[in-house]
Amino acid sequence: MQEIYFISVSQMKENTHIDQTVSDKTLKILLRTLEVRYTQELLGRPLYLKLKSGVSGNTLTNYQRTLIEDYIIPYEFASADVLSFYDLLLKKSEAGILVVTPTNTEQKTQQELLVLRKHFEGTANFLAGLLKDYIVENLAQFPEYQYIAKGLVPRRFGNSGFFLDQDDFL
Repeated sequence: MQEIYFISVSQMKENTHIDQTVSDKTLKILLRTLEVRYTQELLGRPLYLKLKSGVSGNTLTNYQRTLIEDYIIPYEFASADVLSFYDLLLKKSEAGILVVTPTNTEQKTQQELLVLRKHFEGTANFLAGLLKDYIVENLAQFPEYQYIAKGLVPRRFGNSGFFLDQDDFL
C-alpha cells in the first residue's frame, strides 16, 4: 500500500533546519512518526483519515485544501525541526546507541541546545494553535473533528501548542 504524507522528505529538507545530507530513510522514519503520532493526535483520527483519503483520491474540498496547505504543512515543518533534535542526534546500531558527531558540526552546550529546542517548540506550538483555531472557526466543514465514538479523539489544549507538559492539557 502506498504511504500518503502531507509533506515529502524533499520538502522537509528544503523547508526545515534539517541538513540536505540526512538520509531519506532517516527522514522517512521521522516523517512517519510526525504524522502518525503528532499530526494524527492533533487532528483526531477520523479527520486525519478523511484528509488522507482526500489527498489520495484528489477529492479535497477548498476548506480541507486550505487546512492542509496553510496550517498542517507549516505545522509539520516546525514539528520536524523539534523531532529532529532527538531523532537525528542518536543513531542505533547492533552495538548500541551512538552519538553522531560528523566532522562539519559545531558543538553546542546543553544550555544552547535547550534554548534552541524551546524556540522550535514555541514555533510548533504557535502553528498548532493556528491549525486548531482554523478548524474550530470552520467546524461545520470538519464534522469528523468532533467524532468521539471510537478512534483517536483530538486533544484539547490548555494552551495553543502541542509540545507541552501533560499538565497543560485540559
